[in-house]
Amino acid sequence: MEPQSQSTPTSKQIILKALIFVVGIIIGALASFYLYSSSSYQAGFNAAKTLVENSSLGNVSSTTDVHMLLGTVTAVNGDSIRFHIRSVNPFYDSSLADRTVVVNASTTVTRITPEDPKVYQAELDSLMKTTHTATTSTANLLLTVAAVTSAKASDIKIGDVISVFSTENVKVLEEFTGYSIQILSQSAFPMSAQ
Repeated sequence: MEPQSQSTPTSKQIILKALIFVVGIIIGALASFYLYSSSSYQAGFNAAKTLVENSSLGNVSSTTDVHMLLGTVTAVNGDSIRFHIRSVNPFYDSSLADRTVVVNASTTVTRITPEDPKVYQAELDSLMKTTHTATTSTANLLLTVAAVTSAKASDIKIGDVISVFSTENVKVLEEFTGYSIQILSQSAFPMSAQ
């Protein structure tokens, strides 16, 4: 018996196999695009969101009431102030990025301005000196980090960064009444209404 010899593939066979391979890849890509269109992406996103919300960490954040928001003023119209907030939560409802706070007679407005860095450093140096003596009382250990001054709602301007407090749970409210509004210094809290 003669041993069988293996035949080497011809160039036509190689080209045919390569062509079949390429056509298979194209058909597979088209089929996957058709089967997994944007609706499947949304379904996957919703499934991931549900999984996070049902986890112990997500459950805490999804059930927590929200009584304070921080944002940049985009419009002032009489007793209502429109402001834009940004969230670091990837599942945050972006339709709630723009909110309106209503100011009434009981709403307090304050301006918070950080202390001058030179004054703060001088107070810190003084504190460091006094903490080395045993006779220093704890009442002398306070540092002035920011100045809080009284303001009016009319002091709030477009572009100001404000911190808004409400007795209501404002987690999903587009408009609500604020009991306190703090106007924050732009230098201390740089934000933009993007």
